[in-house]
Amino acid sequence: MQTCEDPRPPNGQSPIALASGQSEYGFAEKVVEGMFIVVNSITIKIHSKAFHASFELWQLQGYSVNPNWQQSDLRLTRITDPRRGEVLTFKEITWQTLRVEADAIENGDQDPVTTPLRLITNQ
Repeated sequence: MQTCEDPRPPNGQSPIALASGQSEYGFAEKVVEGMFIVVNSITIKIHSKAFHASFELWQLQGYSVNPNWQQSDLRLTRITDPRRGEVLTFKEITWQTLRVEADAIENGDQDPVTTPLRLITNQ
């Protein structure tokens, strides 16, 4: 994966606005902006012929914040550019524990067993 030096220009309206038939910041965007999401756990496991890997997150939270990355009044969590007709919203995602594991698969008696890679972090 590579990142771009310069972000690409916007490619149209938001999917929420297109689905609801709106062309401006409206009710659907306000509902999404006001959501506070809590997910107890996310587990992603990858199995291939060469390796096994897993990615786990616990106590994931997503919520709106102000431009200084502090929780505040919902009206202060967005910046509106009336000239361009765009709204910039600020969201923060936090988690309590992250666990990443990767391990090569043993291919018989002649291949040595590898040491697994393991990363566990707590907040």
